Amino acid sequence: MRILAVNGSPRKAESHTEILLRPMLDAARAGGAKVEYVYLDDLDVRPCTGCFSCWTRTPGRCILRDGGAAMLERLAAADVFVLGFPLHILGVPARVQAFLERLLPTAQPWLGRNGDAEGRHPLQAGAGTVRWLVLSNCGFADESSFDALRFKFRRLGVEPVCLAAGGFLDTLSGTPMLAEPWEALRGSLGQAGRELAQSGRISQETRALLERPIIEWAGLTAQQFEEAVGEYFRNDPDASPDGPG
Repeated sequence: MRILAVNGSPRKAESHTEILLRPMLDAARAGGAKVEYVYLDDLDVRPCTGCFSCWTRTPGRCILRDGGAAMLERLAAADVFVLGFPLHILGVPARVQAFLERLLPTAQPWLGRNGDAEGRHPLQAGAGTVRWLVLSNCGFADESSFDALRFKFRRLGVEPVCLAAGGFLDTLSGTPMLAEPWEALRGSLGQAGRELAQSGRISQETRALLERPIIEWAGLTAQQFEEAVGEYFRNDPDASPDGPG
């Protein structure tokens, strides 16, 4: 199984996205998968210009020759695509949006319904064989913060895995007295990686475990988490509001 994994956080290795992806990808490698791991922020991915040359002049190929074009080639060679990123203003980070726009060459120009209520662009031959796993985390305890993101990816045919209260990951992973819930979460991430290596998808049981808000692993309520966030910024004027990452 060939897995292309992309960390779409601008904080790269220092991100909470990294904390979530690493146990999953390590388990996938241990399960026999070949894993390529990329920080999207390291690549020159220019936004789509809307020229539609990939549908007319050079069908299936973007005329922009940059990191975005290279990623399309890597994606075409993968069996599974794992995309992780933090929630930014109820959506995806800017670099992730630019990458998603550059997927236009994988679609065909005409519209079809195929029994769906909404018209869609059918995928180019072979483009639909790559299985996607989208993983996002946010700094809010309220899962409804992901509503717009879920709508976006569902229209793309992908059901994202969304973890609320991602800002608590540093505390969960770095506090000895929380070692047990942290290992339980790592175990679920590892299970997801093993399933990806075996079948290219995760089970509904594993998805349900992963979608528990991070604070629930430590037995905290949303109110306790929100109060702790407020205290942190009130008591440390130099704190960097770096978000969930």
